[in-house]
Amino acid sequence: MKTQTLVLVAIFLFLCILAGAQPYTIVSLTPEDGLPTLEINDITQTPDGRIWIASRSGVSSYNGIQFTNYTLKDGFTYPVQSFLSLDKSGVLYSLADDRNITITRFENGRWTPAIPEPDSIPFLVLVTGFRILEKNGNPVFGFSTLSHGFYYYDSVWNHITNEKLKAEKISALEIYRNHFILGTDKGLIEVADDAVTHTISKLLPKPEEQIYSLSAGKEGSLLVVTLTRIGKITDNHYSPFCNTLADITSYNSFSRGISLKNSFNDLFVGDEMQLFLYPENQCKGIPFDNLRGSNAKGITCIFEDKDQNTWIGSNRGIHVLYPSNFLTYNKDHGLKEDEITAIEELQPGVFVLGHNMGFTIFDGTPPYTYYPLTREKEFTIHTRIQDMTKDEEGNIYF
Repeated sequence: MKTQTLVLVAIFLFLCILAGAQPYTIVSLTPEDGLPTLEINDITQTPDGRIWIASRSGVSSYNGIQFTNYTLKDGFTYPVQSFLSLDKSGVLYSLADDRNITITRFENGRWTPAIPEPDSIPFLVLVTGFRILEKNGNPVFGFSTLSHGFYYYDSVWNHITNEKLKAEKISALEIYRNHFILGTDKGLIEVADDAVTHTISKLLPKPEEQIYSLSAGKEGSLLVVTLTRIGKITDNHYSPFCNTLADITSYNSFSRGISLKNSFNDLFVGDEMQLFLYPENQCKGIPFDNLRGSNAKGITCIFEDKDQNTWIGSNRGIHVLYPSNFLTYNKDHGLKEDEITAIEELQPGVFVLGHNMGFTIFDGTPPYTYYPLTREKEFTIHTRIQDMTKDEEGNIYF
């Protein structure tokens, strides 16, 4: 995956020049790139580095070069897949709420039922979150609904009603300290086994304020966004990020709020109708569609991968935000005017760049040595390097 990511970045490096001094290089993925649909519901990454996308057409995996699409023929009961989640061992699960609620597990190239379908659940219920935590070495599956309470499976299905929650709507679901946390119209609610407590909400400036979105941080924190403020909870202490949230101009409870604070401390907040980027230590959001390379006004999901790239899903496909803190090398810097098709590290700081008609030994200091694989004027014969790999002895093959 590391090499494939480098290849993808290399292909789009020139976009940074076109975009100007932007903090990110934005790359769009659409059906023209192999994505089965523009309507994206969720994104995650498995331990092997592959990116997984839930959409109205099923689930797709992406290895940095091409998509593999899984549909009804691969085991799904319903085509639309809404949420993805991993258990502690890295097993991937998908939740569908197209008609009934089904949870399937990916194994041996197919999707198979993971647990029984929940009983006595309303038809076409709107699910607002799906998470998996671990209890006594076993996965516990939980999903929240907008107006029909919270369900979790711990060898049997359990239903916590709105009456027991003392809330009418659940807008978000996250895991904090291995407990399910619900974002509701009455603040935060913690679910541990069958116990329901509002203690965590008392950490907020307004304990019963409506929750817009929740996001679990990599450092064990919980990002909490309401309609008026942004903050995070760490070690049962609340710290504000922004006390005046004026950019979310309208809110439809049927449109799920989404948020993420990435490794560069940039904050993304929005829903299907709007999306704002809050740079570090700034309370004024930048409309995402104002950034060059973006055409998405709203957001349906967001995810940061292991390489600190931010993936944004919407009803217009996927936008991948690559950090722009890298140097750009092209023809003006001594490279051949030939597409880079593959990259492999020969030794620390020295790379082999594959081309359509040869390869270059690149060390960052021109001039670079170029080795043609096609003789001059023999333009009908091409030896395009498709991929490279290196063995344990350091030999590179292509």
